[in-house]
Amino acid sequence: MITPCILGLATPDDLNELLPLIQGYQAFYEITNVDQAQTRRFFGAVIATPSEGFIMVARSEGRMIGFASAYITLSGYLAQRVVHLGDLFVHPDERHRGTGRALIQGVSNHAQTLGINITRWLTSPTNTTAHRLYDSLGAVPSDLRLYLLHHRGETAG
Repeated sequence: MITPCILGLATPDDLNELLPLIQGYQAFYEITNVDQAQTRRFFGAVIATPSEGFIMVARSEGRMIGFASAYITLSGYLAQRVVHLGDLFVHPDERHRGTGRALIQGVSNHAQTLGINITRWLTSPTNTTAHRLYDSLGAVPSDLRLYLLHHRGETAG
């Protein structure tokens, strides 16, 4: 069943309500070594710097049920600015109701208002539920492979 949600850009006043969802997202991907003070600073900075990115939040019945963080970046091989959808999370009790789809479409629509015509993202190869959603949106999977080079011995996850 599709449950309507209200989308909006996160503001500094949303940070306290947003952080538990971010922690749920981190737990979903088994990211255990995250400094929560750093998480607060990072997402607070994203909210405060719209020229670098934005966070779209979804609300239902007055409470925040999901978010998508998006970062404005450059693509040399496309020779244009793109929005990188970095994080997408819907509270487990609210899944399969159209919120993830609405968040992706909200990010894409906001990107277009900024004059950016491509939204891209990465996902785990094993997250087949998400793959079905992305395929249903008409998104085209890429053949590119992600590499990470960690500095000073730090790792994520």
